[in-house]
Amino acid sequence: MSNGSPYSEFASSVLSVLRNTVLVLHLLRVPILVTVVAGIVLALPEQTKEVYRSIAQDVLFIEGGTRAKTELGLAAAGLLAMGLAIWYVSAILGLRIKDRVPSGSRFALVGLPPILVLLLFIAAAAGVYCAQTSEPSEEGRAIALEALQYRLDLATPGVAQRMLSVLFTYNDYLRTAATLLLAAGTLVFVGLALAGWMIPVSQSGIATRMFSRRVSVLLYGVSLAVVALFIASPVSIPQAAGTLAIFSAFVVCAVLVLGQLSYWADIHGVPYAIILLIGAIGLSLIDINNNHWIYAGRAPDVAEPVRASTGPLRQEFERWWNSRLGESLRYEQNGRRYPIYVVAAQGGGIYAAAHALSILGALQHRCPAFAATCLQLAVYQVVASVQLDLSAC
Repeated sequence: MSNGSPYSEFASSVLSVLRNTVLVLHLLRVPILVTVVAGIVLALPEQTKEVYRSIAQDVLFIEGGTRAKTELGLAAAGLLAMGLAIWYVSAILGLRIKDRVPSGSRFALVGLPPILVLLLFIAAAAGVYCAQTSEPSEEGRAIALEALQYRLDLATPGVAQRMLSVLFTYNDYLRTAATLLLAAGTLVFVGLALAGWMIPVSQSGIATRMFSRRVSVLLYGVSLAVVALFIASPVSIPQAAGTLAIFSAFVVCAVLVLGQLSYWADIHGVPYAIILLIGAIGLSLIDINNNHWIYAGRAPDVAEPVRASTGPLRQEFERWWNSRLGESLRYEQNGRRYPIYVVAAQGGGIYAAAHALSILGALQHRCPAFAATCLQLAVYQVVASVQLDLSAC
């Protein structure tokens, strides 16, 4: 077969397209990597889904609460800011490196940035949709309602009935939010795609002004101002902004800084990002940037302090069981088995701890003997599936 055959020309064209595509992906590696990492964080971790549930519950239960609405608005604005920052860095990199890309593959420089933004919105919508929880049984609803009453000290029958009727309707909020995110992502994608194709970055004066050095300096200045704001007020500002807004600010700063470093690396042949990463690891190893400390204080006095279990699990269980032989014998005389409850409390932070506290408080309120029948282990984490039996009350 001759070199000029149609098959050879076709194979050469395919290889050329693949080579040029790999070149474009390499030049836009930072926006692609940031999109992938941010999308994973927004869609997969259970902690992120718990944040979505928390926002939905706050909007649902706190009528007129400005904090919940502010957090929701900042979360939506943060997602849009992430998308626009990724698109901007992708577009400005394409403008700077367009001469290094063959004309046949320059469409990727225009078409890829809007796709990255769309993928980010899809990831957020998937995470919000997957944050839904299964509908509980009637007994589960009653216990959850009692837990809320115990936690919030709400005894008014009207309020209790309203809370019972809307207790788990946050699933509807999550489904609606996921749909709105998909619609918003589609609109942003269409707008950015049309702008990219109708206003070529190599010819338009509008695009030239949009991607000018002055605009870049302004964006970096805004990013530094946000970082300075968090440093100046490390508690009140993050609490008011919310988790998703903080993550969005981090992603925006990361894509701007890493995008500039990748451009310098391509121009100068120096891996600036790797050097920065090695420097950060070095500072961490020598512990020069450790600004955390442990607050020490006296524990409050309680009627029956919980004793930490330091021995083997079997030994601790036997010690606990021997301390309740009298109670267990009384149960056996009545033809009943002594109940033992093993509680596995979910970790994660104050939100999870408050939820576990409210549930255990509601159970204790309903059954005063509940605490006496719980095996308290302060060291071991015991995970078990337990069918609650409140007949002991």
